[in-house]
Amino acid sequence: MPTESGATAAAGSTRTSAVLSNSALQSWALAAAFLCGALIAIQSRMNGRLSEAVGSFPAAWFSFGSGLVVLTLLLFSKAQRVRVGRVVSALRTRELVWWQMLGGVAGGLLVGSQTYAVPIIGVAAFLIATIGGQTVCALFVDRYGLGPAPAQALSVLRVLAAGLAVVGVAVAASSGSRAQARPSFPFCWASWWAWA
Repeated sequence: MPTESGATAAAGSTRTSAVLSNSALQSWALAAAFLCGALIAIQSRMNGRLSEAVGSFPAAWFSFGSGLVVLTLLLFSKAQRVRVGRVVSALRTRELVWWQMLGGVAGGLLVGSQTYAVPIIGVAAFLIATIGGQTVCALFVDRYGLGPAPAQALSVLRVLAAGLAVVGVAVAASSGSRAQARPSFPFCWASWWAWA
């Protein structure tokens, strides 16, 4: 027969493993986000070069169109078709609302602006400006609970981090080749503060 102290120890062990599991999931999510950030830099350069060759709109069309082809090929998998069907039923039951389906439009606008801006300002300045915009907007998304996570209050550190990201954008946008080498410093501090 288990003792009360044994049951308490088991419950504590379960909570500890859940926290460790959550921490591991967060680490994997951050690693995936970092990898995606690296891929966006590569994508920006490819799309910028494509834009120089054929123009902004055709470059955006080919870039987004190639992604559509890959996603369409995935529909040959029954599991993926079932998941797409879940989207339709989630809309019917209002688990999802219509505006939550517009992420692809934002992605298309990102690729379109990428093909236009990268040949003019370069990959680093484009990505720093993009990250500055994402950081500021993310404060409002988190504050009002527009994402899958519950609403989060604005903290002084998060607001300061967003401000530093905007400073990074200003430094990146300033003229001169030496200024283009410095914008990562404010962003590194902003990233650290946002995570803290």
